[in-house]
Amino acid sequence: MPLKVKLFLVACVVAMVAVGAYAYANGVTGERNASLTKPEFVTQFIPRSGSEVLSQSTVGIELAEGYDAYLVIGDVAVTNRSTATEPDGLRRNTSVRGVYYDPGPGRQVARLQSPEECVTAMVWRVTDGPATAAPTRWCFDVL
Repeated sequence: MPLKVKLFLVACVVAMVAVGAYAYANGVTGERNASLTKPEFVTQFIPRSGSEVLSQSTVGIELAEGYDAYLVIGDVAVTNRSTATEPDGLRRNTSVRGVYYDPGPGRQVARLQSPEECVTAMVWRVTDGPATAAPTRWCFDVL
């Protein structure tokens, strides 16, 4: 085999190893990085995955048009379907298609759990209904 072909093959192998190492080092996976790899129907996780928040911080999700959700904070499902702030803390913002929860005294979730809290949004297409909800989960640190 000619020397030029050998050098070309070695250069290709080195390039493939370098690309593989870069992809591995910069890969985004897991619940702490969910904000970077969110599904197409999620426009924003609140707070962003991997961020640091206080125990009384608002949690929520903003969705693409045509989707709805309810939240599961830790292992507590918060499913109130109202359009205004309610005593249980769940609220909706129809202008940005968001579902939010404000922890507080006397509510289903009084405070976010330290050192880490995870939230699951059960998301569905409005046309399909909540029976088709699929989970989308993210985690963040609580101070």
